[in-house]
Amino acid sequence: LFGQVDPNRAKIIARYQEVTKLQGDAKRGAELFKVNCAVCHKFKNVGNPVGPGLATSEGKPTADWLIAILDPNRAVEDKYIGYVVTTRSQAVHTGVITVETPTSLTLRTLTGQEQVILRSNIKSLQSTGLSLMPSGLEAVLPPQAIADLLTYIREK
Repeated sequence: LFGQVDPNRAKIIARYQEVTKLQGDAKRGAELFKVNCAVCHKFKNVGNPVGPGLATSEGKPTADWLIAILDPNRAVEDKYIGYVVTTRSQAVHTGVITVETPTSLTLRTLTGQEQVILRSNIKSLQSTGLSLMPSGLEAVLPPQAIADLLTYIREK
């Protein structure tokens, strides 16, 4: 559940501590959410339920949000670990496992779609050991953008 602290990620998080002093704009945050987060997170009826829902996390401290956004692999619940499934026909599917039965497994893909794959059709199933959420969001979300995003998420 709790991964190692990547020293490079820790440095990036340290650089983002200024977010606590910035005034966020919820309207800009809503747009940032749609572009950067909604592909995997559902919030206020926008987005796909691939990763954790954000409604119950709105009260988290900023430090926790920075870790979740900038170091998504530090603490990943098993149900959000990514898997790569290769079928006997060489099709490759990536997602999180949402349902397992003796005869099939269901992957929720990055688009939020459920894909049922028969076990008899699976050539390989590999855990990435990582969150589907990519590291490196600081490349597209500078501190002001994170402040805007958090203001939107915390808005009632």
